[in-house]
Amino acid sequence: AVVTEFAEVLRKSYWAKDKTLDDVLKRTPRIREAFDGDKDVAELIDLISRAEKITPPASSDKQTDKNEDVSVAP
Repeated sequence: AVVTEFAEVLRKSYWAKDKTLDDVLKRTPRIREAFDGDKDVAELIDLISRAEKITPPASSDKQTDKNEDVSVAP
């Protein structure tokens, strides 16, 4: 579920419109505990963390959306 949510947030899917990468990252401690020592899980958590650090804040996305919805009458 975390992998799917991660993908949906990255692609700014309708299904994850209220989620952030920080939300996804907050779910990872349970996975790390359940799969202790698994290199794939460690890599997934690292990728989510890196993506969260380089992704612009949600407020800039909302500003872009507002600009796109504005229509100007002639």
